[in-house]
Amino acid sequence: MPNKKELGTNNLLKLLKGVTNSPDDYIKDNELLLALKSQGGLAGYENKEIKKEKVSLNTLKNRADAYIDGGFKVLDNFRISALQSIQYKKEKSGKSNTRTRVGLSKRVSELEEDVLEMQKICFYLIQGITEAVDEIEALVTQDNRSVRERRAKQAVTKIKSLLTINPEPFNSPIRVDNVVEVGKRVHKQ
Repeated sequence: MPNKKELGTNNLLKLLKGVTNSPDDYIKDNELLLALKSQGGLAGYENKEIKKEKVSLNTLKNRADAYIDGGFKVLDNFRISALQSIQYKKEKSGKSNTRTRVGLSKRVSELEEDVLEMQKICFYLIQGITEAVDEIEALVTQDNRSVRERRAKQAVTKIKSLLTINPEPFNSPIRVDNVVEVGKRVHKQ
């Protein structure tokens, strides 16, 4: 059974991960946003729901080092990531007004940024496919079954880790059972 200090520290990490993954849920929490702006602000953040009490920065560092894999560095990285996620969502929520010349100009730059982001995603996905093809070609020549299985597992792990660097929803392989082969038709009854 974790003690109160450990529970509060681990819950704080879970909160930061939650903010990073779905900033829309926390975008209006000004107290949390203020706490995310600095390490000291995070240490002074108090939240009874997650059992996080106000502590000094040194105490937070010591607890993070004691209770979190990777220590305070991991906690601080998630703090920065959570702050950036909220700030990005706030900027994106202020969509441009396309009725004015300035608004149209802003909208063009937003779309150009989206295109660059999609190009980056496509690059990573193409890189993943290329890695997969190379690994499959290397496995074909292997005679030893155990070596083949080990290398196949390594290849799958490498490709999955490559996919995780993409933003949602492109950051995980999705298995779809309702895919129809090319040339086949689905007849509705």
